[in-house]
Amino acid sequence: MNKEIFDFLAREKDSIEKAFGSSLDWQRVEGKRACRIAKRLDVGGYLDEEQWKEIQAMMIDTMIRFEKALRIHLKKLVV
Repeated sequence: MNKEIFDFLAREKDSIEKAFGSSLDWQRVEGKRACRIAKRLDVGGYLDEEQWKEIQAMMIDTMIRFEKALRIHLKKLVV
């Protein structure tokens, strides 16, 4: 079932990435149950306490944009 959901979303990749505002990392992991759609943020890290507020703001913004980009497509899923 996970692969089917991933494949469904992957068919909408261009639309999802356009709504998100940038490219995403689409990982259909063969031989495993899990698949991933990810966005890597290359700023700071948990050891860089001085940048935590900036990092957290960036993570929150990314998660909100990701959810909005996927929402319409997830509503179409028949599980």
